[in-house]
Amino acid sequence: MPDSFDLTNEKVMKYIAGRTPGRVQLFDEHGEKIGKKMIAFDNIGSFVEVICKQWRKMFLKKTKK
Repeated sequence: MPDSFDLTNEKVMKYIAGRTPGRVQLFDEHGEKIGKKMIAFDNIGSFVEVICKQWRKMFLKKTKK
């Protein structure tokens, strides 16, 4: 991680956010875990993709007749 001086630069913040991997545990609207394992992501784009994919599944499940 760069020092606090570098964090004031918008380009540096975008670079760090775009390159930071991590894991996320998703929960439904009742606070129940979705899946047994945490889901890994490589960058902020794949993180958003994971969340949108799960939201789409939950939305279709509720609206299905």
